[in-house]
Amino acid sequence: MKIILLVIDPQAIIFGGSIAQSFKLFDKSMYENLKNFPYPNSVKKIKILVSELQNIGVLGAGALCV
Repeated sequence: MKIILLVIDPQAIIFGGSIAQSFKLFDKSMYENLKNFPYPNSVKKIKILVSELQNIGVLGAGALCV
């Protein structure tokens, strides 16, 4: 996650598929780990979301082609 924030600096990260289904298992440790991120403004502005859609991977791949 930190690599993604450093390289891309996204506005949002959306978890889908099996990762979304198991999000409750790692969300606390993920947020705790982000407290040590060297650029706190990046962490403050990012939205971390869990997709409710079943085929989010297919939709994301299609969006890259458009």
